[in-house]
Amino acid sequence: MTGGRIWRLTPTYAHGVCNLLGPDRIHLIADVYGDDAYQRLAERAQMPPRRPSRFRRPRRHCWLRAPAPPTDEERRQAAAFVADRATRVKTCTELLIEHLVLAVLLHKRIQRGQRFVAYAEWHLLHTATKDLIKATLAPASRYWGWYQLREEIALTPIGRACLVDLDAAVTSPAVPTTDDVEIALDRVLALVERACPNALDGLSDAITAYRTYRELA
Repeated sequence: MTGGRIWRLTPTYAHGVCNLLGPDRIHLIADVYGDDAYQRLAERAQMPPRRPSRFRRPRRHCWLRAPAPPTDEERRQAAAFVADRATRVKTCTELLIEHLVLAVLLHKRIQRGQRFVAYAEWHLLHTATKDLIKATLAPASRYWGWYQLREEIALTPIGRACLVDLDAAVTSPAVPTTDDVEIALDRVLALVERACPNALDGLSDAITAYRTYRELA
């Protein structure tokens, strides 16, 4: 994102920013309500022209220097960072947060009648549930994706109970209703309390915020 660019951010969508190659930046973020005044302002592609001033302002010279191109070492560091993030296993807490974000998105898709997008994000929610179970009970798994789940997970009573939850998730309707999303999230929260209760540490406010959002939506 070049200097001077303005972006509209909807925080209920998964997003992220990473300034790997510099230079250092200062970002100004304005938290506003999407009321009628904001909508009128957002319809304009550019800021309105300034009115001419009756007062003469002193002339100032502003020299803008283009950032230096990244060095080979900076590119190597950036590539190493991206590779590390791509292969790093998510923690149970991160996966639980992913469930909360996807639940918010699913409610929006359902309300807007976006059935195809809801179908895709519903699958992402089930995949996050599978990843949560594997991160808890088989963190050193050598198998990719959905392979060997029963062989690795169903070795303990907790693991078998988690697979029952996962089976309930994948056999649910392909396109969810709002009730389906709430049932799935309650199931995941019960799974976390059973298998990895530490993942709930520090997330009570986030879960309460989600419940409050659902009551107000």
